[in-house]
Amino acid sequence: MTHLSLLCFKSIVRTKSFSITAKELMISQQAVSRYIHQLEDELQYPLFLRSNQTVCLTKAGEQMLQYILTYEQELNKLEN
Repeated sequence: MTHLSLLCFKSIVRTKSFSITAKELMISQQAVSRYIHQLEDELQYPLFLRSNQTVCLTKAGEQMLQYILTYEQELNKLEN
């Protein structure tokens, strides 16, 4: 799990788009797909349901998002 894969994940959740995420992070759409695929392989669960027009979270994706948000909140507590 890399920092960039988590950035991609969070951006896709927010934008609901791999291509917008690629533009925001200034990397190729193929790179975004590769980071997410690697993350899904590592977790052994699909994180997104993909269609031509939209992307939505799977149950595992929802759990991953909650994990990331909780982790970030705990880090913020330590920094303050």
